[in-house]
Amino acid sequence: MTVTNPFERYGQDKAMNDNITETLDLNFSYDVVVVQSGPSRFTMIAALQSVRDVDVETAEAFLDALPQTFVECVEWKRARHIKRTLEEAGAKVELRLCHTAENDEATSDPTPSP
Repeated sequence: MTVTNPFERYGQDKAMNDNITETLDLNFSYDVVVVQSGPSRFTMIAALQSVRDVDVETAEAFLDALPQTFVECVEWKRARHIKRTLEEAGAKVELRLCHTAENDEATSDPTPSP
């Protein structure tokens, strides 16, 4: 699931929509999934090392096994920072809602079934 602003298609005020979306997104944890590597293996390894403490061998093994989750269950701001950093290195990255009890409770239907 790629995180986008769900209100854009309705033509509402973008500033207001960004504030609403940001508030909603802050309440959840996200997995950072690297779908595709960038063109330069060296740049990708440097980017992976800049956002998480991994050695070169671990980073190379990670890149060889794409697509896969790089970081699990981090807050919105951290996930967004990691995503931007890896995208600057040329990677294709997705943020996916982390499945934790807290997230599942927040997204579940509050009405009891009869």
